Amino acid sequence: MFFSDANHGWIVGDLGKVLKTIDGGANWTYVTNIFGGTSEKVRTVFFLDANNGWIPYKRNTGTSNEPIVYHTTDGGASWTIQSTPLGDNQGFNSIFSIYFWDLQTGWLSADWGRLAKYVGVTGVENSNTSPDNFSIEQNYPNPFNPGTKINYSIKENSFVTLKVFDVLGNEISILVNEEKPAGNYSIDFNAKSLSNGIYFYSITAGDFSSVKKMILLK
Repeated sequence: MFFSDANHGWIVGDLGKVLKTIDGGANWTYVTNIFGGTSEKVRTVFFLDANNGWIPYKRNTGTSNEPIVYHTTDGGASWTIQSTPLGDNQGFNSIFSIYFWDLQTGWLSADWGRLAKYVGVTGVENSNTSPDNFSIEQNYPNPFNPGTKINYSIKENSFVTLKVFDVLGNEISILVNEEKPAGNYSIDFNAKSLSNGIYFYSITAGDFSSVKKMILLK
């Protein structure tokens, strides 16, 4: 069982069962769009916030049980698969615990004393074609708690600065401050240590500049 806050909680267990509550455990619902029916036990679950979570699982490949991680960014409405380096030919692949510090850094522990670390990549170019314009999108999700994603596009090689400010104009974080080639980029911002409220993120790239508002709601 794991609760990311007073209302949002998850239970995982035998036969691949996954349950979710959004009202502090008063009511629970099955998450039916994951695993597809299995005899395997799901041993652990971790959610960074109401939206971002991970559930490890062993997938039968026909020759062995491959340890993978299901990841959601929308509270379980959809899931993607993250592979792990923990597989072996004998099937001793159960993942017993998982913990993420933020969207970019996490750890797994598995049987036979094995550990694995996840290190995400920020500022990854998502397209081989150069954008026609400079732009920055509204962060998603918004409101967020405490992690959110910011996408931006650079049409030509530019020195890019992306910063976060509070409502008083105080600089909170520098997310990007370097030369970037043309491309589409995505970066994660974690506000785990910040208080509820309105924040702003500002980008400058060449002659382009833009400011957008985001809301932290814990």
